[in-house]
Amino acid sequence: MLVVGERRLWRQSLALLLRQALGAQAAETAPEGQAQLLDDFRPEVVVALEGAGVGQVPSEVGLVLLGADHGAMRLVRSRRGRRVGLLSPEASVEELCEAVRQVGAGKGYLHPSLVEGVLSDSLRPRPVGLSRRELQVLSLLGRGLRNRDIGRELFISEKTVKNHVYHICRKLGAMDRTQAVVRAIETGWLQVTKFGTKDS
Repeated sequence: MLVVGERRLWRQSLALLLRQALGAQAAETAPEGQAQLLDDFRPEVVVALEGAGVGQVPSEVGLVLLGADHGAMRLVRSRRGRRVGLLSPEASVEELCEAVRQVGAGKGYLHPSLVEGVLSDSLRPRPVGLSRRELQVLSLLGRGLRNRDIGRELFISEKTVKNHVYHICRKLGAMDRTQAVVRAIETGWLQVTKFGTKDS
């Protein structure tokens, strides 16, 4: 993988951490050296610190954005949610490693603290084929809730939640719940209202 960032100490430390935690090769560079290393090193995943150099990352290369801001939304839309991970600066080492693993496997990763999902039937068209209950589940998925917590919020069983998640993913053509949320954000059914803050 390749770690890109303006701050030398931060990117060097992060590259070392990822090498130790994942047992994988990790190079680091400032944005101005990124193009050369992309050609020479050919990483499967780029970890961009504070959005550094994201415009230079080819679409076939996975991208993990650490320190996301509102510009991340344009990135999600342009890459159509494929192989993108979004993390807040408060993310743990374990969460960063999980994001790298997921993106390296061709999936997306959305840190729960980045999103508060808000669905408004009056302002946005309802996703075709989704029931009102599935919309409620999708909104809670966008807030990062687990199946058990969603069940408690909606007063339904965890098994029923799993069934709803399965049908949501199938109807949205998503591989998993993270990709379903990303696709809902892309289409405007879920709105990102906070970045870099934890749910209150």
